[in-house]
Amino acid sequence: MPYAFLSDTGSATIDAFKLRDPQYKPDSFAYGVPMPAIFVISPRGVVQAKLAEEGYKSRPPVAAVLAAVDGLKK
Repeated sequence: MPYAFLSDTGSATIDAFKLRDPQYKPDSFAYGVPMPAIFVISPRGVVQAKLAEEGYKSRPPVAAVLAAVDGLKK
């Protein structure tokens, strides 16, 4: 692969960003799976928006993502 793969052993990053999907309990095979999320980060490296959806089949709406990005321009 021409790019690196990252691993979140123990779901430490998922937990730091509060993305652990609550529908999967510790006894579930999918425990530790994150919710789909998009972070909008300013040029200074500050998180301006966190858009997350519960359930792996849902994604943040495009309109919400565009509004968050447009907010960076103000």
